[in-house]
This record gives sequence, C-alpha cells and structure tokens, in this order.
Amino acid sequence: MFAIGTATLGKVRQDECTPEGGARSVDVLSLRCRLSVNRKKILVISFSYLPIDNRVLRQVGFLKEDYAVTLMGFGRVELSGVTCISLPQEAKSKLMKAYHGGLLLGRAFEAYYWALPRIKACLAASQALSFDLVLANDLDSLPVALKIAKGKPVVFDA
Repeated sequence: MFAIGTATLGKVRQDECTPEGGARSVDVLSLRCRLSVNRKKILVISFSYLPIDNRVLRQVGFLKEDYAVTLMGFGRVELSGVTCISLPQEAKSKLMKAYHGGLLLGRAFEAYYWALPRIKACLAASQALSFDLVLANDLDSLPVALKIAKGKPVVFDA
C-alpha cells in the first residue's frame, strides 16, 4: 500500500532470527517489507505549498523512518517512503466568491469552512483511509484533522 523507499539488497546476519539462536542471513528488503506492514500510519496535513515548506519537509523526513507517512497539501513532493496527496489549487470564480462572502456576512462561519474546496478535497481524499495519528500543521487544517482522525490522536503544530 505504501512505498517504503529504496533499500540495499545485501544480506545481513541476524542472530536472533532463528528459534535455536543460530545465525542466518536475511534479505533486508523483505524484512523491511514485513515490518512496514505493522508500522503506525500518520497523516500530515499542511495547507501550504509543500515543495518549499521546509518545516513540513523536515517533519516528514524525520517521521518516515519509523512510520508510514502520508502527506497532504498543495503541490507534489517526491519523497521515498512517503505517500503524497496533492490537493487542487483553489480557483475562485466570482460566483464562488459571492457565495463565500454571503456565508461570512451571514455569520455562517462553520458552513463557510466546510464549503471551502480544499476542505472538501481533503475529506474526499482521506475518506477510505485510516490513520493512527493526524498531524495538523496549520490552524486552518485543525478542524478537518479532527474529523479525519475519527477519535484517534491529533497533534497541532503551527
């Protein structure tokens, strides 16, 4: 399901691999594939342009070593071992601006938030996925992170 990046195909000696304590060689790639199935899944949501957001890229680079990371935001980032979901850029037509303006003038702030194209796209992209933890990198992404988490832990880092 998730890409695990590149690994050397060399052999490694593992003393604890056999029940009788004898050493045997294990294929590193197959071992990492088996271990990646049991890794915790983290969704990182950032409503910034990902290719130039160094803070988010550092976070993801750190997390991808131990977790199956999915990154969601604007723009496409190619990181080994990370699934990237690129949200579409928001095109604002005059009709959409008038609709959003009407919601804001009518003090329907929550309706305005859930009607935003990036929020709708975020919910649609994560609908069939489940995560063990959701990391919200913007204040704007916190409500949608809470909804996607479905009771799982959410970390807010702004």
